[in-house]
Amino acid sequence: MTDINPVEFGVLKAELAAQRRDIDRIVGRLDELTQSVQKIEKTLSEARGGWKALAWVSGISGSLGAAMTWVANHLGRG
Repeated sequence: MTDINPVEFGVLKAELAAQRRDIDRIVGRLDELTQSVQKIEKTLSEARGGWKALAWVSGISGSLGAAMTWVANHLGRG
């Protein structure tokens, strides 16, 4: 049978408890970082949709402006 030194055992228990606390803090921090990344992804997704809408509006406005200019030039000559 192996003799266990109670002092060394107590030190090991304390070290294990400290490591568990550290791991719990790390896990909590990882959860916070995961939530932050998810918020960033959502914001980027919304921004991407906004840029697409802006591109569509710009394209339509440019086309309408060109059409109005063409009509004004051709009606002005008549």
